[in-house]
Amino acid sequence: MTNYGAFAKFYDSAMGDRKNGEKFIEELIKKYNPQAKTILELGCGTGMFLEYFSDLGYSVVGIDTSEEMLSIARQKVPNAHLSHQDISNFSLSGRYDVVLCIFDTMNHLLNYENWEHAFSRAYRHLNGGGIFIFDINTRQKLEKLTQSNPIIRILNDGRVVISVIKEMEIYNWDIKVMKGGINGGEVVSSENIKECSFPIIEIERSLKKMFKGVDVIDGNGDRASEVSDRIYFICAKSI
Repeated sequence: MTNYGAFAKFYDSAMGDRKNGEKFIEELIKKYNPQAKTILELGCGTGMFLEYFSDLGYSVVGIDTSEEMLSIARQKVPNAHLSHQDISNFSLSGRYDVVLCIFDTMNHLLNYENWEHAFSRAYRHLNGGGIFIFDINTRQKLEKLTQSNPIIRILNDGRVVISVIKEMEIYNWDIKVMKGGINGGEVVSSENIKECSFPIIEIERSLKKMFKGVDVIDGNGDRASEVSDRIYFICAKSI
């Protein structure tokens, strides 16, 4: 799974404000499990979501494979319990009202068997009546990125340049942090982030073997399809 080690210290600046995404997930939690008090985030990164939900009064826990990302999260959310584990085979002693896996973290698992392992682990760590929410980039979105110009994010003293290149069924996000001139400059950090995606029908089939209810929506709350860019799965565990 992707590590994000070299990119960790630039991650928050490069990703920018994600308040709309945080608010969208907050609204899903209030809709599907309004009594929720505890949240486990898979692939918590620098703790952006953990900080948001901690400030709302939730008890938060996070896991990630990147020690560099977790180090930043520990400073940002000192009251969170954080663990260095892989989302496809993690084990914690607690059970939670909500398990989250956001910002295409699931896409970083490069074979479908590991997606199913992650679904199973999420299910096991939910309280009865709990919900598992995760999002993915669709193949449509990833293909679109391969045909687009590089994504450029401006930093205070440089920029981040992101190009997506397809190799077989894997989409490589080539990320370079540049310092210096607008068109030139020095590469001070680089990372290659791999993603893949799978058909909605296949994902739903796996989830419905475990969860009592599975809703699949796009960012507008409408029923998602293969032509949606980002898809959210909301999966409910039996009481």
